[in-house]
Amino acid sequence: VYPTADLHTKVIEIAKEITNKPLSALLAAKQVIKENENLSQRDGVALEREVFYPLYDTKGVAEGVGAFVEKRKPNHYDL
Repeated sequence: VYPTADLHTKVIEIAKEITNKPLSALLAAKQVIKENENLSQRDGVALEREVFYPLYDTKGVAEGVGAFVEKRKPNHYDL
């Protein structure tokens, strides 16, 4: 929760953070959020596994892990 005077600035700041993430991960997260609403915990976890597991073999994960190891910000723009 942010004061009204700071809200616009914070929204822009958060939006910039989100746009620096790999698109495939964002789309997967959106899918899981939308589909998970009416699922049991067990089915929700199964859905997450089904949707997110394939992402582990993507360039985005390789870049993220590489950036972490090299102590730098990931560059997802080239993916």
